[in-house]
Amino acid sequence: ATGLPVIHLDAHYWRPGWAAPSGEEWRSQHGSLLQQESWIADGNYGSTLETRFAAADTIIDMDRLRFTCLWRVISRAVRYGGKTRPDLSAGCPERLDPGHLLYLWNFPGRHRQRLEAAMEKARLGGRAVVKLRSDAEAERYLAALSEARPATR
Repeated sequence: ATGLPVIHLDAHYWRPGWAAPSGEEWRSQHGSLLQQESWIADGNYGSTLETRFAAADTIIDMDRLRFTCLWRVISRAVRYGGKTRPDLSAGCPERLDPGHLLYLWNFPGRHRQRLEAAMEKARLGGRAVVKLRSDAEAERYLAALSEARPATR
């Protein structure tokens, strides 16, 4: 809808075999990714959240019910079952990770407050903050973006 390049943070973070980079390596790589003139970054990495928010002009929070998130993760695992998704690095086959499921389940109580505070700081710093709680809200938002986007030849 925007024509902007999408940065799937998972594809840049994870190394083959689901190996995580060092904190320093990730912060450096993340900073390089944000050097592009325009972008949409997809992902929720707390250690680089404030850097990403400071570089963004708009923050979109896909605030979904935990059951919706869990269902989608499980469905994705079934759909890709042992194959690498298009938005992941090579060598990272889809799997059901109990730690990730637990993170999602606990997100509202353990992590949502930190995210809300970072979004409020970004809003006070002049960033637009959009909260989308359903697929219908996301579709309406995308439709509005498409209507507002100038036609290209």
